[in-house]
Amino acid sequence: MRLETEAESLNEVLVLKLSDKLRDKLSLSDRLVETLVERLLLKLIDALIDGLMRLETEAESLNEVLVLKLSDKLVLVETLLLSEIL
Repeated sequence: MRLETEAESLNEVLVLKLSDKLRDKLSLSDRLVETLVERLLLKLIDALIDGLMRLETEAESLNEVLVLKLSDKLVLVETLLLSEIL
């Protein structure tokens, strides 16, 4: 919960700083600044979600490879144990 609260506080600070810069540097109206910030945040969120989905896919692929390698090792160990027993 604390991390979530800190993230929300940081997000608010970033939005305020971005809003101030847009307003000051480009002399934009409050409503236009609000719209731009909302759109930028939505694009950022979409990009983060896409990145997380790609990471999840890569992790699943890596997991499958690891499972296959582990399975191969277990078969090898089983074969060695059987050869020792017989």
